[in-house]
Amino acid sequence: MDGNDLYHVFKIKTKSWYIWLARFVWLAWLIFWVEVALGSLKEREPRAAIISFGILIFSLAIGIFLWSWGRLRPKKKS
Repeated sequence: MDGNDLYHVFKIKTKSWYIWLARFVWLAWLIFWVEVALGSLKEREPRAAIISFGILIFSLAIGIFLWSWGRLRPKKKS
């Protein structure tokens, strides 16, 4: 080795188990409301479908906001 070699260091960051659990619960919550909304449409319950789609869109927006806020906020310096 002549000292001019380049070395690359890759850091792998793992998420805590409760982050993965929260993501799974959020995804299950979204799937539940999609099924409720589609079932309400099939049974011709427009008010229930509108409420279900409203909850679905609100939950999706809050989840995307929280995910992006966690990605964009400045990291603490150690």
